[in-house]
Amino acid sequence: MIMGGTSRGGRHLTLLAARISKLYRVEAGEPTYLTLEKTAETVIAEATDRDFFRHLPRATACDLVGGKYKRIPAWPKIHTLVIVCHRIAGKSNLPISPLDRADAFSCCETE
Repeated sequence: MIMGGTSRGGRHLTLLAARISKLYRVEAGEPTYLTLEKTAETVIAEATDRDFFRHLPRATACDLVGGKYKRIPAWPKIHTLVIVCHRIAGKSNLPISPLDRADAFSCCETE
């Protein structure tokens, strides 16, 4: 799964993977990867600034949710997944909790 050790980068990877997993499984209700992909296309089509979004193919979504990365993924990928999960949760009337730790996603912006 997550490649990381006890270094600062490894800690960030662990926090990020845990937060993404919770967002996907608990808050978004574990939608299919196809649903994530299609919702991402809708979100991107509606976006006024598409620089902050990336397409989310099923394989990429699976890797992000499963923590299958050796370094912190590009911020636009994380941003897209977060927005997509929030959109799905909102449509499903599922509660979305605030971030457990403020740096759980902010680590993606600087590394």
